[in-house]
Amino acid sequence: MQYNEQERRYHENLFAKQSERVGYLNPMRICKKEHTFEVGGGNNELFDKTAEEIVELKKEMKKDFEAKYCVYLGHAMLQLKDRACIVDPYKFT
Repeated sequence: MQYNEQERRYHENLFAKQSERVGYLNPMRICKKEHTFEVGGGNNELFDKTAEEIVELKKEMKKDFEAKYCVYLGHAMLQLKDRACIVDPYKFT
């Protein structure tokens, strides 16, 4: 095996621990429930609103929900940028 292949496969520091070469995302933060937006019927924010206001409020709530999820993914990937690979234990399809 050539040195370049070995460095690419195992990491620049060949004596680093395996756990230091691979980064893992938190499975509880990337599960299906965490990236699926749902609003229950008994939500206090939607109480006493018109239909148009509810639609607009749901759009804003969904945007905030997705932004929080994306911030976690981006932050985790920045923290793990020096790793050889990042493993997500959830299957994105």
